[in-house]
Amino acid sequence: MKIHSVTLQNFRRYRERTKVSFGKMTAFIGRNDAGKSTILEALDIFFENSSTRIDVGDASSDGNKSDVRITVEFEELTSQLDLDAGAVTTLEAEYLLNSESRLEITKVYDCTKSTCPSKVFAHAHHPSTDEFSGLLTKKITELKKIVKSLGIEDNCHQNNNPSMRCAIYEAASDLQLSSQDVLLKDGDAKNVWEAIKRELPIYALFRSDRVSSDQDPEVQDPMKLAIKSALAELNEDLVDITAKVEKFASDTADRTIQQL
Repeated sequence: MKIHSVTLQNFRRYRERTKVSFGKMTAFIGRNDAGKSTILEALDIFFENSSTRIDVGDASSDGNKSDVRITVEFEELTSQLDLDAGAVTTLEAEYLLNSESRLEITKVYDCTKSTCPSKVFAHAHHPSTDEFSGLLTKKITELKKIVKSLGIEDNCHQNNNPSMRCAIYEAASDLQLSSQDVLLKDGDAKNVWEAIKRELPIYALFRSDRVSSDQDPEVQDPMKLAIKSALAELNEDLVDITAKVEKFASDTADRTIQQL
């Protein structure tokens, strides 16, 4: 995925909704305290890096402190999402893309509380009818009931939530798609968000106005993520190597015991 834009609202000096688009190379030019660093630090907060943390002081002084928003739009999206239990789906199939076919994620922080709790939404062109909205939050038993009521049992795998949701959507005559904020919290909505997070780009904020070292979080974190990603891809090879080492050690131990 690639960042297309970031939008701030009620965050520091950006009380009004302010959108900044990104290209292959983007430069911010302005006087001191114009809000250039704020944009970069907002992204750091969005990506949950340790170098910048949200706190009560980040809310605009004259804005809604309980509705501090950081929204990031992504393009060049991943082709599929792997949910828990091996279920596979796509952003398109779940109707989680906005009207421009981009992934638009908003994090809303309540800065009236010391911990600044947050909620995550996907602003999407999503079904709005009572019958077909909220399918992402429904449990497998609830989806099975809907599948049975529509008589589409043969059109899906009933042990697979994405398959049932897809069949239900296809059976609808009119989903009444509308732009809305889809809360990514409960049920498969939470699993979808976890899958999305695994596909997000790595964002690192380097500060040139102070001395940096190899121990700084902004240096360490991207490297840790890169190593974690590499190990995940090599997991099967590592398992195979582990099995071979264990067998070699076991054979050596058996021969030693025989000799003794």
